Amino acid sequence: MSSATIPAWSYGNAAWNQVMSCARDMFSRFDLVITDQDPGSSVVHLEAVVGGGPGALNMPCSSNGCVGGVAPQMYTWGSDGQPQCEVVEEAIAFIFPEAFGGDVQSTCETIAQEVAHAFTLDHEYDCHDPMTYLEWDPATNRSCGPKTFQDKDVQCGEYQPRSRCRCGGATQNSVKVLYEVLGPAREDPIAPQVSITSPSNGAVLEPGFAVKANATDNIGVLKVEFYIDGSLMSTDGSSPYEFTTSTRLADGKHAIMAKAYDAKGNSGQAEISVTVKAPPRPQPECTTNDQCGDGMRCDNERCVEDGIKPNPGNPGAFGATCERNEDCASGLCAQGGNKSVCTEYCSPGGESCPQGTECMGAGNGVSVCWPSGPGGNVVPTPALSGGCQVGSRAPASGSWVLLMLVGVVLAVTRRRGHCS
Repeated sequence: MSSATIPAWSYGNAAWNQVMSCARDMFSRFDLVITDQDPGSSVVHLEAVVGGGPGALNMPCSSNGCVGGVAPQMYTWGSDGQPQCEVVEEAIAFIFPEAFGGDVQSTCETIAQEVAHAFTLDHEYDCHDPMTYLEWDPATNRSCGPKTFQDKDVQCGEYQPRSRCRCGGATQNSVKVLYEVLGPAREDPIAPQVSITSPSNGAVLEPGFAVKANATDNIGVLKVEFYIDGSLMSTDGSSPYEFTTSTRLADGKHAIMAKAYDAKGNSGQAEISVTVKAPPRPQPECTTNDQCGDGMRCDNERCVEDGIKPNPGNPGAFGATCERNEDCASGLCAQGGNKSVCTEYCSPGGESCPQGTECMGAGNGVSVCWPSGPGGNVVPTPALSGGCQVGSRAPASGSWVLLMLVGVVLAVTRRRGHCS
């Protein structure tokens, strides 16, 4: 037994959301809930780890191409000498999107094939079913197009049909097998229960306070959204559910709402009312630059360093050298070229930067004050902290089967079993 680390999904949130939508559509006829949030150990579920390439599991590509995914498949021999497949409870399947260049449809179809292996399905010699190896229809010599589970009896096989399927019989019907294993899709009328645990209803607070919520569901909570006065402020996909309000939240009464969703789209919500009252502003230190000393300027009624320059005598000040965000009073250490100095965020086109500096883009949609003139074209970067198939039929009556798709880095253990 050995371990391996699977790289994270690296093709962006939009593509991942498309993969999730496609996978849910693929299994929509069956009693299977698909989520990318960990439902916890108390919920029986399978995991499909989606990320990286086959090399992560020491499965190099060959002249015939790359392995797109692996999953456990278990079968025993019956008294008649024929194989009998069994469901692999709480299986882990691996899907390698790098084998398809991150293509959404190919990744989705591979998820369907590998997950279905754990539900006893064999490969099929049918161009239009995700259990196939075929990319071209041998009958028409045309592309197979998007695949879905087919409700028809077909021969098993990879690039050629076989006389028998590994789980017995001369043919296989993927839809009938999945209905037998999972059952048909059913409604989940139970909405999540949610409560706001902090702050308390009617509290008087300074802006920048934290909002915390507790959410539970009969199957599992997919996400919790936080709203202020009806506007979505934040979405949290894992417990503890919380977010921090803006330090510029206006004074006065505000409605805070937490809305929880399950994988079936049911939602529950909780709402409280709070009053925001900012602390009194300190008395102004200055109103003009003349009221500040040499090398200083008046910024927002405070005297600050004028210009970015090394300032070893005042660690953490604007322009002081730094190595990490914690070295700076502003909480921002930026790097560009051979410079690494304390600076601050700014708005492009604004006049918020000190003399000798300008507001420059730093990636990730943010801008910081950076020296103008020679070297000014250097864009600063904020130094932010911080193949192998290895298998009882239907699960216990009345229980849900849950599939979790994981697009993150995980330490996983390969299970030993039969390779076919």
